[in-house]
Amino acid sequence: MRRACSLWGWVWLAGTMGSAFGGSAAEVLDRAVGAHGGAWALARLADVTLEGRITYPSRGLQELVLRAEIRAPDRVRTEVTGPGVTRLYVTDGTYAWVVEKGSKRALTVRDVAGRFCELNPPVGFLAAARDGRLPLVHLGRSVEADRTLDWLETTLSGAAIDGIPLPERRYRIGVDAGSGLVSRVLAYGRSADGRPVEEPEVFDYTEFFEAGGIVFAGRVEHRLHGVLLSEWRIEKVRFEPLGEIFGEP
Repeated sequence: MRRACSLWGWVWLAGTMGSAFGGSAAEVLDRAVGAHGGAWALARLADVTLEGRITYPSRGLQELVLRAEIRAPDRVRTEVTGPGVTRLYVTDGTYAWVVEKGSKRALTVRDVAGRFCELNPPVGFLAAARDGRLPLVHLGRSVEADRTLDWLETTLSGAAIDGIPLPERRYRIGVDAGSGLVSRVLAYGRSADGRPVEEPEVFDYTEFFEAGGIVFAGRVEHRLHGVLLSEWRIEKVRFEPLGEIFGEP
């Protein structure tokens, strides 16, 4: 039987959850930890490299090369390359930078957990919740055509780009009631004038595979208004020391 895990699961999921999560939220989170490989397996991870491809159908960009180097819990270096496309994102856990088309933009992270979740919501949420940075509320269950989901919710403060604050975002995390897999995340933002946005961004996680005792999601689909914005496919996972690569590029 194959266990299920989204892209980044590791040390912050280890151990026993405290009572701060309360009631059914704690039970759902506990089940997700087990489904994502279990506390013992996740605690062994420190540095991991993911390689694969990413497609942006709405922009007509196909099969770009993706390389993501991650140091738990909050350091990430992601490169996307292809014909006429080069994009680098780096965060050292406190600050972040984006380099694209020859220019660099600084991202000041007000809430490190928030930015980490933006990069990969499912495990980012679980890691931050386990570390005590995020309160989770259990909203109940929904029954869909092919699955039943337990929904957890949290709200994250926004980051600030070039000193301009970004709006907070509300997230609903769908945990499969049977497998414990975090299979869907709904991200609700706010408009420029501060009004809540009713239509969420949707992240779906499928096609799981095992590497190093952990089961990873091999496919991530990102949609808005029913339109597929991007599709990530992870083809290779490596566990090896990454060195000091998470500073300002």
